[in-house]
Amino acid sequence: MPMTEEIYYDEDRNVIPKPIDTVKVLDAYNNELQSGDTVIAIKPLPVKKWTDIKQGEKFTKIKLTDDPELILAKHPKNGEIYLRTEFFKKA
Repeated sequence: MPMTEEIYYDEDRNVIPKPIDTVKVLDAYNNELQSGDTVIAIKPLPVKKWTDIKQGEKFTKIKLTDDPELILAKHPKNGEIYLRTEFFKKA
């Protein structure tokens, strides 16, 4: 079996999947975010057809998405909302 980019062999010649490089999700100040973190808005943000986000407003228990620039959070008035990480800092 030829070596490929997806697999490699350990010392005993067992096939082991190559570890996948994970992309870090960073806030506006380059702090790493994890699922379940709390974030705070660093500036007021207008939201179309929903209640605007105020500076200092907290969002708890965020969820990471496939896009490192977006997180999913629950807003008390708007329900679930996607947020751009560039406008939030880790609490």
